[in-house]
Amino acid sequence: MARPGKVKVNNECDLHGFTRREALAELEREIREMRRRGGGRLRVIHGCGEVLSEMVYDYARRTAGVAATPERDNPGSCILDIR
Repeated sequence: MARPGKVKVNNECDLHGFTRREALAELEREIREMRRRGGGRLRVIHGCGEVLSEMVYDYARRTAGVAATPERDNPGSCILDIR
């Protein structure tokens, strides 16, 4: 059971150390896998830098069935709700 203030997630994707291109490929792979299993919540660790953070939020904005929410108390990650 999730602690108060914490969001229950189904999987986690850590993009630290990836180039933008590598991170996008990994993010797409994770989302495909989540959809194959029926969707859910994916924690994406993008770090506090702008490049990967902007890439993740931009991808979520332009992809149907994917919504991004900043993770509370952690500016280096977000939660993707995937349908």
